[in-house]
Amino acid sequence: KPNLRTIDLINSTYEYSLRELVGLKQADKMISDLTIQGKVKKFPEGLETSFYFGDIRFRWDFNKKAYVSYGDIGIANIKKKQVMRYVKGKIVIFKRVTGDEISIFLEPEEDEYYFFNYKRGLMQVFSSNEEFNTIILETKKDDTKFKGGKEVEDYQFMMGSKTFVTAFRRSFFEQ
Repeated sequence: KPNLRTIDLINSTYEYSLRELVGLKQADKMISDLTIQGKVKKFPEGLETSFYFGDIRFRWDFNKKAYVSYGDIGIANIKKKQVMRYVKGKIVIFKRVTGDEISIFLEPEEDEYYFFNYKRGLMQVFSSNEEFNTIILETKKDDTKFKGGKEVEDYQFMMGSKTFVTAFRRSFFEQ
């Protein structure tokens, strides 16, 4: 979305996180491409993740026993698509004895949102975008399962509910 604020390469954590993930040489090349041309010419395979966040800031919330993001969220890329924009939203990482849980709420436009909740091998998703929801609902059950590999556990995704999203928004936006 062109009306969203661009990730500030100097004041964000993007450059630091790039160096951690792809190494100093490749990170410097990417930053150079972004600075001069506004996009990365050769996109590294290691960054082709569902979401790669280029700038998120967290605070520990003692009452909720969770890390809660504050401020806008910088999305660097979604799969191979370079975004490099900030969106409104909230990311919460719950630290629980039964296992960690993460909720991601992204609002690229005022009345458009995407919600993801992951815990114990299950990713629930829901959106205000009906086309997105239809794709999720119409996905064959076998295609909703993912083998994680070495660093990521196996998981399955499914349609979440608007009730879950409403409760999350009430808990983290209406304080």
